[in-house]
Amino acid sequence: MLGGSNEDLLLLLKERDSLENESENLRMKINAIQSSLKEYIAEILEEVNVENSVLESDVQYRISEYMEILKDINNLKILFSSSNS
Repeated sequence: MLGGSNEDLLLLLKERDSLENESENLRMKINAIQSSLKEYIAEILEEVNVENSVLESDVQYRISEYMEILKDINNLKILFSSSNS
């Protein structure tokens, strides 16, 4: 009877070792995925930041153009109002 118990114990110990190895492998894979994901997110954020900078520059340029057009319109109004007087 003791012989069977020892065999059962050895099987359980082997299974435990196997599960511990599998657990460690999974931890390593999870860490690799997390690291890769962090790098990917950092790249995306960098691209978004660059894109936002480009858009901000474009918006500022268009605002400047708009302000120039408003000045031109005002000048034309003044010119037409003085010529009509």
